[in-house]
Amino acid sequence: DIQVLDSGISFAIVYEGKTYKAKANVLGRHQVSNLLAALGAAEAAGMTMEDAVSALRNIVPFEKTLVKENGINGSTFINDTFNNNPDAAIAALDVLEDMKGKKKYFVFQPMIELGKFSDSAHERVGAAAAEVCDAIFLTNENFSKAFIKGVHSVNKDLVVSILSKKEIAEKLKNIIKKDDVVLFKGKESEAPLKLLSSS
Repeated sequence: DIQVLDSGISFAIVYEGKTYKAKANVLGRHQVSNLLAALGAAEAAGMTMEDAVSALRNIVPFEKTLVKENGINGSTFINDTFNNNPDAAIAALDVLEDMKGKKKYFVFQPMIELGKFSDSAHERVGAAAAEVCDAIFLTNENFSKAFIKGVHSVNKDLVVSILSKKEIAEKLKNIIKKDDVVLFKGKESEAPLKLLSSS
């Protein structure tokens, strides 16, 4: 019974015949497995399940890791600029998909250190992004052909722009409206986020 809330997630746990309703202030369905592991560890260390479930409410996201922020013009920003890898990018796009919003934008730093998997990973993330996003902005040209190939395998009309960090900020500043959601993924995407947040 996983539910995506504005402030995080909630889910039900059945333990020793009793059902507990858990809630945590972190974004992403993928976090449930991490939270279940934390509950198991807490119970093994001697906490009651009731206390462990209650303690989940104190968990907050790590800095720059799927952190929900107030954006410009009444929009929502998701700051996921700490790091980037294929699985984290897919998980972040799942979060974006679950967010309530009119238009959804993706600012993405292409990934590095993937070796022979670079092209296939970028294609996979591009395809996932095309399922969710209204527009996509890349912070550099690395593996852009593979990424765009993935995007266009799902939506051949979706525009992918490769722009400087300042150009991305300016473009978003002109199109973001109330209730839109923007996901910033990867370290290079922090620059346009900061530019927008200070405008």
